[in-house]
Amino acid sequence: MFFRTLRLALPRLIKKKVVLLSALLVGSFALIAILAPWLVPYSLTDADLSLRLAPPSSAHPLGCDLNGLDVLSSIIYGARTSLFIGFMTVILSLTIGVTIGLLSGFVGGLFDNIIMRVIDMLMAFPALLVAMLMATTLGQSATTIIFAISATGWISAARLVRGEVLKYREMTYVTAARALGAKGARLMWVHIFPSTVT
Repeated sequence: MFFRTLRLALPRLIKKKVVLLSALLVGSFALIAILAPWLVPYSLTDADLSLRLAPPSSAHPLGCDLNGLDVLSSIIYGARTSLFIGFMTVILSLTIGVTIGLLSGFVGGLFDNIIMRVIDMLMAFPALLVAMLMATTLGQSATTIIFAISATGWISAARLVRGEVLKYREMTYVTAARALGAKGARLMWVHIFPSTVT
């Protein structure tokens, strides 16, 4: 059902020039990062202390670092880790935030009140403090960073989606779908969610 919803929302998103430009830019960076082993002029093991802090040149466009490693190669290889963490953080935050926001706005009542009070309490804690606490508790790794950022990153998505759901759930087409027998998950993912995306 999620992929069907995505298929309905994608044509609307593709029509927006900002979305296309952003996708092209991020896609270019991601492609460069994926093809790093074939694109970089030097390996990260090619340290040459004679080139320590060498200035930019034709052989090393961005110069060399303290260990004599090519800075451009380090940046391209580093992009792989950065993009992976950023991508996984966004996916996890949006998955949690959209799901909670949809449920909260659609179900309403006591459930919505409880969810919103929990979100208000979480917003009282600084995101950086939560991330540092999780990093200290779970240890230092890419997975810890992803979970630490996602621990508070889903809140804004949940609040935004909830507000949109409260608006769209009273629309005529949703009422018509409900009258025709659509219930629960179908109403949320097929009739309401595509409108909140666009």
